[in-house]
This record gives sequence, C-alpha cells and structure tokens, in this order.
Amino acid sequence: MPKKHLSINLADRASVQNSINLVRNAKYKVIDAHNKMIVALTEELVDVIKINANAMLGTSWAEESIHATYVTNDDGRYIGQIWGADYIIYIEYGTGRVGAANPNAQRPAGWVYSDKSWVYYDDRVGFVTTEGQAPRPFIRQSVEQVKKHANKKAEVAFYEWIAST
Repeated sequence: MPKKHLSINLADRASVQNSINLVRNAKYKVIDAHNKMIVALTEELVDVIKINANAMLGTSWAEESIHATYVTNDDGRYIGQIWGADYIIYIEYGTGRVGAANPNAQRPAGWVYSDKSWVYYDDRVGFVTTEGQAPRPFIRQSVEQVKKHANKKAEVAFYEWIAST
C-alpha cells in the first residue's frame, strides 16, 4: 500500500487549510473505526454474558435483563456500557454466610458479606429463610472470554481501516 504524504506550503493559506482538513478527516475516520469496534465488542460481550448466564442459571430474568447502551465522550468516541438487573451482582459474588464461605478475590472493593440470614416471600413456595448463596460467576468469565481475542479483532479492524484509507 503506498504511503500518503502530507505536504504543506506555509506561505499558501489554501495549502495549510487543506492539510488541516486532511488531518481532521483522518481523525474522524479513526473515531468512526473506534466506534464500530466498541459496538462490535460490546454487543459480543452482551451475547457471551447471556450465553454464560443461561448456562449458569438457566433461562432467567438476569439473562433477559442484560443489554448495552452507549455514551459519547467529548471527542465523539463511544463508551460501551453493559447493564442488567440490580441483583446480578449478588449472583456473581454470592451473599450471606454461604457467599462469605466462598470468597472471591476479584470482588469489588468494599463488598461486604452479611453474616445474617434473611426472609423473603416467594409466590411459588411462600416465605423462605436463607443463609445466602454461593457465588455463581458468569460475568467475569464472559469478560475473560471476550478479552482473549479482543486485541486481535482490534488489530484486524485497524489494518482493514488502514487499507481502506
């Protein structure tokens, strides 16, 4: 692939403006390529999390609740965010005495296992007393799966972008 050279005649305003426009266009192409990659990787991660949630938990509200949203930073670059039901954190890291008995070194800073049992009402069985639940990690596992090939995917996308410019 031939290299494109940027030449500027500082005495010519049109030459300077043309160079500025070329650099801006390149920046927008890089941002566009970045955004496409973020969407692809985020959507892939959502799919992998759902697959792992289904394998770990069976079809559940947790799996159905998982989705992606995107925010745009000041440069126009996307930031992918993955959301799910509020209780997913408790599935991932466990709860109560049972969760504390199976601690996870990767749990978030400040995560505290309560040593108390609690009671809740379930429409199917009535009142239930629980000592907690063991961790059933499926999110970290999903992130590690996608991370293994994310760099390679980014590299391929980058070279495809280079070839198209």
